[in-house]
Amino acid sequence: MGIGIIDIEYQLGSTLCSTDDYCKDHGIDQDLSSRLHRNASQHYYRSHPKEIFELGVKCVDDILRNNGKKPKDVSYIVYCHTSQANVLPPPFSIVDIIRQSCHLTNSVGFSVSQQNCVSPIHALSILNQLMEREEEDKVAVLVTIDTILLEHLRRISDSGMQSDGASAILIGPSFIAGNEITGISTFNDKKTLHGILDDGSYEESPNYLWNCTSLMRKSMRASGISASSIETVCPQNTHKPSWPIVLNALKIPLARLHDNGLNNIGHVLGSDIAINIKDSGAYKKPGHHLIFSSGIGGCFGSFVLKTNRINRAERA
Repeated sequence: MGIGIIDIEYQLGSTLCSTDDYCKDHGIDQDLSSRLHRNASQHYYRSHPKEIFELGVKCVDDILRNNGKKPKDVSYIVYCHTSQANVLPPPFSIVDIIRQSCHLTNSVGFSVSQQNCVSPIHALSILNQLMEREEEDKVAVLVTIDTILLEHLRRISDSGMQSDGASAILIGPSFIAGNEITGISTFNDKKTLHGILDDGSYEESPNYLWNCTSLMRKSMRASGISASSIETVCPQNTHKPSWPIVLNALKIPLARLHDNGLNNIGHVLGSDIAINIKDSGAYKKPGHHLIFSSGIGGCFGSFVLKTNRINRAERA
């Protein structure tokens, strides 16, 4: 029994900001500003200090209520994050605060954070194994919450702008969800990177394009499908100019790239996969959909979402 995505909820920071204004406010020179204008979303979302965790709780509450799930139905709640917002042990950790706030105290809660923006894909791999032992009516919630703690780190070199946001993915058996997560593949680039440099910029991996294409090929092979059958590609919301190159290498038409996040939302760290699957409708639209994420620490992850039919909840 595989796992699938029953539903997704996400929330963005309440303040919509202009990338151009960010460049002016932070004294970014015209050349870099022009490259950022070409390569990144023209807007990003910023949250207020305590708002981001409220958004995470709202995502969990909404997804359970909208799908008629009670606390007793939730076997696992997994919290993923990139920013070091909270590393305290339970009951003071964020995952335990969410459990308490959403009345999920009987659910097993843990966090996955060491893989930066790819942590949710690693969490899906763990849940795929854990859910094999559960009754078919049990579900899991994967919640990702991220905020940029220092504004000068919001810009990703000349490749993107980072947004604050939260998301929740409701995971259940594939025959209930109407889709199946297959071919989960992850990779950590062995080349040592500094990550954040002294001037606050980010060091790019020279292997980025190769890592993207090779890992997505691996996911397609593991799923037993060819590039010609891919209906949608959900990218990470950064490195916009690289995606035509990647898709050309994979022999996937550029028209199949879901680029709304690249153009209009910005990089919401680990929530990118949830946002793009939700907005593209990939978890409801019949076909094979290729999902990708990468992290600043040389982390890469991808999987194929095989969507075959409308899920049981919607049929009801």
